[in-house]
Amino acid sequence: TAELEIALEGKCAGGFEIRPIDPPFLPNKPEKQLQIDCDGFDFLGAPRWTEFVIGDDRLQMVWVMVDDSDKAKAIEALKDAYGEPSHETPMFVAFTQGRAAWREEPAEILFYSEELDAPMKGWFDSAQ
Repeated sequence: TAELEIALEGKCAGGFEIRPIDPPFLPNKPEKQLQIDCDGFDFLGAPRWTEFVIGDDRLQMVWVMVDDSDKAKAIEALKDAYGEPSHETPMFVAFTQGRAAWREEPAEILFYSEELDAPMKGWFDSAQ
């Protein structure tokens, strides 16, 4: 958490806040979960609200809030980075090979850690 706090210094135009999440919601059920809410993180050429989710002092998820109008640009960027999607459902366009996904509602992009591979794949599979 401390390393991420240092890395985000100056990258959240509107500042950031660290807050505990109790109870933790991460699927690997950490004992302790924190979230860094970053206002104004530059992503896809615009300032975005971004949530860095930390479980047991390890970065586990990053949620980047975007606009519905960003969908085509975001999915194209994900395809450029990770290839074809592993899942295309009404809820997600997922790239499990890159640990990333576009979420329809609300419009956001997810990045997640290796230790969440199985539960995230299960979530994408169940959204079919």
